[in-house]
Amino acid sequence: MDSGNKLFVTDEGEDINVDQEQIVALETESRETNSKMDVDDEAKGEDEKGSAQPYEDDADPVVSEIPLNLLGTSKDLHVFQYVNRTKISGRKPLKLPAAGKVRYQENSSMWELDIPLDDSIFFNKEKINKDWEANDYQTLRGVGVPNAGQYAGFESNGQMYLVPVNSVAQLRPYFKYIDDSNYKKKQDDIKQQTSNVPQRAHVVTMSVKSVSEQQQNRLTGSLMAHKILDEEEPLNLEWDRSENGIKLKEDIIEEMKKHRLKAVCTEEQYLSNLV
Repeated sequence: MDSGNKLFVTDEGEDINVDQEQIVALETESRETNSKMDVDDEAKGEDEKGSAQPYEDDADPVVSEIPLNLLGTSKDLHVFQYVNRTKISGRKPLKLPAAGKVRYQENSSMWELDIPLDDSIFFNKEKINKDWEANDYQTLRGVGVPNAGQYAGFESNGQMYLVPVNSVAQLRPYFKYIDDSNYKKKQDDIKQQTSNVPQRAHVVTMSVKSVSEQQQNRLTGSLMAHKILDEEEPLNLEWDRSENGIKLKEDIIEEMKKHRLKAVCTEEQYLSNLV
């Protein structure tokens, strides 16, 4: 037993000594590794400081300066948005045909454009001639909403020209010719019925529905707007048929040469107002 215990104890002692030697070796290696990492971090930090210094000192160079010309209120610019535009086209500019007729009611800010229809595909000419009195155009209609702070611009000969946008109108198909045709048919039916039936006196009773003051004001405003729209004579405008609005651009450039804008403050005052 003693010899067995002695051998057993001796083996444990040897194992413990080996473990301690391994621990000492690991501690030595970890210290050396940490010292190397500290040296590497310091060198890396110095390299980063050295590389960052030139970037901070380097200012972003100005590549070029473009003269900016701002037009006043002498030109009325209105933006049209076509809400029935197909999704297939995406953001590509559409080659829309020139409007045959353009009508504008200034008091109501109402726009009407007669766009020629493409009768080459999916178009029944016989039906259009029979039912709709040879209506070969589509009417787009929309109300112009006042817009401030937005500009439309173009570049010419290294200069930028900006024109303020007066209003933006969303144009939707307006099927007035269908309403006119239905109204005409009803009038013809009424005339035919009255001609066959002898005229008699009729008693008509009317009841007035009471509404709140808020609803009455809203209804009155809506009726007044429709009345103004119906009574106002539209202005017949001419559509610019030049490609890409060349004539309009030439007029704007010529007007810019005659009128020069003057700054009301210095550059320092302008920059101080931005902060």
